[in-house]
Amino acid sequence: MIDKHKHWFKNVFNCKLCWQFSVWLFIVIFIAELLLLVPFYTLFRKEHIALFEKNALEAARVLTADYTLSHSEQLENNILKFSAVKGGILYDLEGNVVKKFGINPKVSPADFEELPVINGQFYYKDDEHYYTLWNARELEAPFEMVAIVDNTHLKTTLSDFIKTYWSIALLLLIVLTLASLLISYYLLIRPIRNAYLSIQRLEGNLPSAITYIDFLPSNELGFIFNVVNTTFSKLQLTLHELHQKTRELNILNENLEIQVDQRTQKLNDANKALAAMALFPEQNQNPTFRVNANGNIIYANKACKTLFHFWSCEKTNILPAEWIQVLNAVLLSKTHKQIEILVNGHAFLLDFIPIVAENYVNVYAIDISERKRIEQENRFLQSHNPLTKIFNRHFFKLLFDEKKSKSTFFGLLFLHMNDYIPISQHLGQAVADKFLQHSAKILKSNISKEDLLGHFSSYLFAIAAYHCHSIEELDNFALHLISIFSREFIIDSYTLHSSINIGIALYPTDQTDTELLFQFADMALLQAHNVGVNTFQFYTPEINQQLLKHHELYQDLHRAVLEKQLTLVYQPQLSLHTNKIIGAETLIRWHHPAKGLISPDEFITILENSSLIFLITEWLFETAAKMHNRLKEKGLGEFRLAINLTAKQLNQENLLSILIKTIEKFSIKAKFIEIEITERVSLTEPEKCIKTLNSIRHLGFQLALDDFGTDYSSLKYLQKLPIGKIKIDKSFVENVLEKQENQKIVKAIIQLAKELNLKTLAEGIELPQQVELLKQLECDEIQGYLVSMPLDEKAFEEFCKNK
Repeated sequence: MIDKHKHWFKNVFNCKLCWQFSVWLFIVIFIAELLLLVPFYTLFRKEHIALFEKNALEAARVLTADYTLSHSEQLENNILKFSAVKGGILYDLEGNVVKKFGINPKVSPADFEELPVINGQFYYKDDEHYYTLWNARELEAPFEMVAIVDNTHLKTTLSDFIKTYWSIALLLLIVLTLASLLISYYLLIRPIRNAYLSIQRLEGNLPSAITYIDFLPSNELGFIFNVVNTTFSKLQLTLHELHQKTRELNILNENLEIQVDQRTQKLNDANKALAAMALFPEQNQNPTFRVNANGNIIYANKACKTLFHFWSCEKTNILPAEWIQVLNAVLLSKTHKQIEILVNGHAFLLDFIPIVAENYVNVYAIDISERKRIEQENRFLQSHNPLTKIFNRHFFKLLFDEKKSKSTFFGLLFLHMNDYIPISQHLGQAVADKFLQHSAKILKSNISKEDLLGHFSSYLFAIAAYHCHSIEELDNFALHLISIFSREFIIDSYTLHSSINIGIALYPTDQTDTELLFQFADMALLQAHNVGVNTFQFYTPEINQQLLKHHELYQDLHRAVLEKQLTLVYQPQLSLHTNKIIGAETLIRWHHPAKGLISPDEFITILENSSLIFLITEWLFETAAKMHNRLKEKGLGEFRLAINLTAKQLNQENLLSILIKTIEKFSIKAKFIEIEITERVSLTEPEKCIKTLNSIRHLGFQLALDDFGTDYSSLKYLQKLPIGKIKIDKSFVENVLEKQENQKIVKAIIQLAKELNLKTLAEGIELPQQVELLKQLECDEIQGYLVSMPLDEKAFEEFCKNK
């Protein structure tokens, strides 16, 4: 608790916003107390003076009762017994002075008419005394009296009031300031401070950040922070794509710069050699000759043989007529002239220099073949992808616009190479580049000569299939491409399995505008991804509606996360050794306030692929921990609850702190929380994944590998993963009774798990015969509708009671 308070004070003292807010808050409360003090003190003073006057008058009445002026000595002694009266003068009813005693007042009854009234009976005031006039009626006696009354006690009372007021006021000021600061800190300053610290951590490192503002209160600030997170997430994706493009361009530029530098150096060397050889033409490797105005060759070095042979003048020593015209023009203009010519596949630059005084021309030739080749390569790279030598997006679109106007019908196909990113991550960029080159060769060899092929990005190709004149032909063409890329092939001794998705838009059926046609093909490709791998989709207006629905669903899901509309259900898991329920898998459900229960198939993918998944990580673990403790408190036992984590969640910056917080907050043993990951998650940055999983396992949490065998199974990483269980996917189990292949696969997975000291759980169990077979194969646990369908909290509690 002390450390917690120290942490809080440290946060406050380090927060400039907290200091500024507390200072202004203190000043405002202090001014408010001052404004309240003035009227309150005035009223308090007035009431106490009135009370003092009343008490003094009543005391004077009592002290002078039953006395006359004839008993002045006794009257004086009696009055002076009242410690507040310090002196006075007695007057008879005619106003004559009868007796003076104590300190004599410096005023007479007549003076009281001109003195300022203090309050009621009291008049003039000096530093220590009040003067007062008590007449016969007030004293109820046959005389009147002017008296000096001591006000020291009254001043002490007022002084004590001021001290007491300020003590209470100061205490109240401190309490109100601290209370307001505490409330403001937790409701306003703390969220803003945490957001500030989160954003500060991003400074200069946005592209590598995984999470952003990881503190999201359930109010308007939470919504604003989440918008910032979403913006950062989109920015991160954009930066990632930009960095990838930049890397490709940098590599291309570096190669071009190296080539240009090399060629430039060669040209410089050639120019230097030419300058040096100008004095020694016989040794000059470039053609050098001299010719007169009639075209007679006066001199030529050995390198001129190719030129002269091309001009058919090596025997006559006379240049052809067209070159004689060039010579005469040079001599006439008296200026040199340069001409580029092509001879036997070599490009030469001829420089004609007139020697007017001698009436002849010197001709110097330079071989510029290499320079021409580089220029040609540069022009090629402006229109082609440097890796696959296929038209890039810009040039593809130019040719596309040109050819579409001459066509009556064709299909635009967008092909996504699904395996490019996994191959680059697992096998390296060099293998991934060769994979793309191999894919490009396949596409080139399987399209018609009239078709147009483009390579838009690392994993996106485009085909304008002009050879297809009907939807049926496009259908067959797409199936053909999918079948080709479904085969395995070998690159650098690696056996690779490939898959593609294809989106198709029709011209002019769907659209005639190029940009919209590209957009429709992209939409169709996205729809193909949603269906599965090795699929193709034609664009339809319904696809556009589906994308709009997808966007609307994302917005609703965003609100659902913030407003806590998501709930968990629990599907029990049964041990085949004890025939008892040992735990359950937690599954997310969404009850939309207007649309009712939303199918998980509709929103789970959206949730996992967006930054919204970060917002529910802590909620998942806390909800599962509460359920565990709820069953434990009701004496139903301690059940293990399994939670599925995506790749994003596994890389979430504060995942470990969430896990530690959960077990500490709910006093739950970590072994009762099982974390499930899929093979695809484990193979996304495998080394980093293994490190994170080791940290989670070190905390005591259980780990399971879900959907084993349905993705890129890698035994290399399987033995490194610190998992304790393999979950056999239901696709192998559902036909295990009918298909021997499935039975062999299930048996092999179970045997493999035993060799690695791992438990096995079979999913999708619906028949008793499946259970008997799995017992024979020595599977450890099962899960499926035969055991129970997913249950809400109350239903799961009742289920546990009856088991």
